[in-house]
Amino acid sequence: MIKILTEENIFKNKNKSVSFRPSNYALFIIYQGTLEIELSGVLNIYQENSILVVSPLKVYRLKEHSQNLKVYILVLDREVLRARINFNFSLYDVYRLANFEWKGDVIKVEKSEFDSLLSIAKQIYNYLYADTHRFFKAEIITGLVTSVVYMITGLLIEKKDFDFKNSSRKEEITIKFFNLVSLHFKEQKELRFYADQLSISVKYLSNCVREITGVPPTTFIADILVNEAKIALLNSKATISMITDTLGYSDQYAFGKFFKKHTGLSPRNFRKQNQLSNIV
Repeated sequence: MIKILTEENIFKNKNKSVSFRPSNYALFIIYQGTLEIELSGVLNIYQENSILVVSPLKVYRLKEHSQNLKVYILVLDREVLRARINFNFSLYDVYRLANFEWKGDVIKVEKSEFDSLLSIAKQIYNYLYADTHRFFKAEIITGLVTSVVYMITGLLIEKKDFDFKNSSRKEEITIKFFNLVSLHFKEQKELRFYADQLSISVKYLSNCVREITGVPPTTFIADILVNEAKIALLNSKATISMITDTLGYSDQYAFGKFFKKHTGLSPRNFRKQNQLSNIV
């Protein structure tokens, strides 16, 4: 399913700082005002004519926004993208593009390019929420979204130094591993499960992921777990015991040890420190 939201959808509670990890990729097309979002502990200020790429692999925290903020948020369903778009380079290159590491993950574009993207976003919004019946409505919306994705991808390619190539077997294994982890990370934290799902050895899985990404696969699992834990600690009133159970840990000690190893804080202190920073 394709969705497009506006500032009214995400800032209903204006006094609350909200952390979130999106379930899909999204584009924030900011065409008026300013928006403050904390990403990986760094506060970024996005101004008009900015495009922010939001990834399901990262945690974001909505902070402040100007009263005149106007933004379209295009939510990109991963299954729709896979079914509709066929890039002429490897799946891992697509992954690298979608999760690029620029300051604040913001794309700087020329005014004419931004206006073109904004025009398409408005058309998508109108087609989705117009009361009148239109023939081929779903096909038109999908076509417009596909155009946006190709335009954004083209901009990223122009601004990044990528050596594109066809998918190798190791890249395909790495992408499949990423997808499996995103589905099973709460109940499955051992590499053996993922290797078995891919019908390969743990050693070969580790070698593939490390060779393609430069980091061991356990790091990817840990990053997702830490992000999910942060969201639960910041956004819910659930006890640490409840969060421990939700994330699939046997007891609070195991969860606390894992969380402190990766953040430097116990879950309780992390929650307390962030509550204090919100008050200040």
